[in-house]
Amino acid sequence: MKDSRQHRHEFISRAALVASALAAAMFAMPTAAHAGLGAWGGVVDTETFERGVAFGGDLEIEALPWIHLRLRGGFEGGFDDLSLSEAGFTAGNNAKRVLADIGVDPSKATLEDFSVVPVEAGLMLRPPALFGVLAIYGGGGAGWYYMPGFDVTYNGRTVSTDSVSNMVGWWAAAGAEIDFPVVKVFAEAKYRSASKDNETFELDFANGKAGAFRGDVDLTGLTVIGGIRFSW
Repeated sequence: MKDSRQHRHEFISRAALVASALAAAMFAMPTAAHAGLGAWGGVVDTETFERGVAFGGDLEIEALPWIHLRLRGGFEGGFDDLSLSEAGFTAGNNAKRVLADIGVDPSKATLEDFSVVPVEAGLMLRPPALFGVLAIYGGGGAGWYYMPGFDVTYNGRTVSTDSVSNMVGWWAAAGAEIDFPVVKVFAEAKYRSASKDNETFELDFANGKAGAFRGDVDLTGLTVIGGIRFSW
């Protein structure tokens, strides 16, 4: 089985290169329309994997007066370490036999290093700032969520899954932004709905003994972030 950690590192490196190229291209664009680049970080809650950290960046371009197109990408990880049972995953018949053979209790097998790479697009309503300083905004859109996989630790041994199936979902967000002379500072809350029922993944436990697990992967929850934005 291929090392899923290596896959994750390769994907993140490529995503960083793409984001850098996008930023450079946007700074080189004509400035007929207002635009802005933001960087942010915060916390994310999900139904399945509970709480983690999130960081990333976004690009906003004014499409119409008060209406901005948002493109956002990021990384979510550092979720709570849960057992397979706590995460709601159940073992198939073959996995139950394998676990019994090697003496592993699913409630003692810990799920670790789960991560999500979200790519989102949407429209934001941005009225003029109050007193020229404080802007209140909101909007929503759709997202594509790539999940590189995760590790499972049991009896001092770690095994990795291949990538989990990707999913799509929707989101809605609202925030406030303060305009300083050089940079804007913002805080935002976003609700996301994205889930996939009966997701199946296989773990190769030991000596070629593999077994399938099944469960719902639900990324639905609230993300709260803060960040800075440069506009032109």
